[in-house]
Amino acid sequence: EYENKAIWLFKEMGDKNKLGMRYTNAAMIYQQLKDSGKAEESFSMAEAIGHELKSKPILQNLFLQKSNFYKAQNDFAKAFEYNAKYYLYRDSIINEKTNTNIAALQTKYDTEKKDNEIMRLQSTDRIHQLELERQAALLKGNILEADKKEQEILLLTQQQKLKDEDLKLKEELLTRQALLVKTNEQQLKIAEQEQALKEKELQREKLIKQITIAALLLAAIIAFILFSRYKLKRKLQEQQKIISIRDNISKDLHDEIGSTLTSINILSNISQKAFAKDPEQAKEMLQQISSQTKTIQQNMSDIVWALRPENESIENFEIRMREFAVQTLEANNIKTVFYFDDELQGQTLPQHSRKDLLLIYKEAISNVVKHANATQVDISFRKALNKAILTVQDNGVGIKSLGNNESGTGTKTMQQRAAAIGATTNISRKDGGTNVTVELLLP
Repeated sequence: EYENKAIWLFKEMGDKNKLGMRYTNAAMIYQQLKDSGKAEESFSMAEAIGHELKSKPILQNLFLQKSNFYKAQNDFAKAFEYNAKYYLYRDSIINEKTNTNIAALQTKYDTEKKDNEIMRLQSTDRIHQLELERQAALLKGNILEADKKEQEILLLTQQQKLKDEDLKLKEELLTRQALLVKTNEQQLKIAEQEQALKEKELQREKLIKQITIAALLLAAIIAFILFSRYKLKRKLQEQQKIISIRDNISKDLHDEIGSTLTSINILSNISQKAFAKDPEQAKEMLQQISSQTKTIQQNMSDIVWALRPENESIENFEIRMREFAVQTLEANNIKTVFYFDDELQGQTLPQHSRKDLLLIYKEAISNVVKHANATQVDISFRKALNKAILTVQDNGVGIKSLGNNESGTGTKTMQQRAAAIGATTNISRKDGGTNVTVELLLP
């Protein structure tokens, strides 16, 4: 009686949503009263309103109660049919909610993407500012400050890269969720078309659907685990790379600069003491200090140049070689003939290889200026099979000895550097002058 009054009241109010729910409740009461006829009549009224309003919540609740109704009457075929419909509408409602959540996630992602672009611009501006500060420090001869600015640039670049990778991961996860929802919607449409089939067909389709969903969930879980492991591995590799770069920088600073600074310190102390007694000797020592300071600056420049990723191409290596030849050889009136093999175009040199190969080349050029008394130097950089071959040939007096005097001409240092990068060196007399050849495997 209460439900009938509620039904009459909602009819008068024109509230069909609540009217549909009340018809379902009335059918459940008639079921308890063992009045199957009125129960089915009330169910029919509720279903008509549900289809009219296209209300999934009304139809979902209706089909669940009809399934229970026919189950109580031992009509398992209809009970299974309405139970399948109930799950269809339930999943459809879940998908709608999921779509809403995805829309919210999409909005959040778009906001984060815009924020990341702003941060990228800020980071780029900061890197540009740091680069200007680094160049200013180099011009002032403040090597330590320049190195500090370079480290800050590397750190900002790495942080931005990590932020970009995190945003890319979120985008991939959002895309995967959208695809999963679309797949579920397609499955729902297929299942709705198959509701008219017989009980056996419905049971088979239900089993297929359950297996498919389970497989998709399992695949999604496995993919997520594998992707997470991949991301973790990438992060560990990046961290290891940063550590390796720091170690290499520390070693280079110690090897290239430490001993020179010690020598400068000793010369400074001696020159201070000798300034009053022997001004000429003090002046000579100050000149040595100036020369060694320039050497430190050049070595720092070489280390920084080798660290920059854009200098990995052999074309940039050739430019560096030409610059040093002009500064060193032509400044001393030594004619330079340069040959660069076109087959090396597009090839790259790893960071450690280009640094040590450049230092070997510079040592060979410096030896020409200091010891060869040459008027011409032929420099070639060519490719033979999978090797890059660097040759420096002068027309000077020729190397005198490869034994006890090798430390004076840097021969031992060149050989050590070559061995460190897996290269081979050959230093010999040729055509009256000295020939230095370095062979390096290309990556």
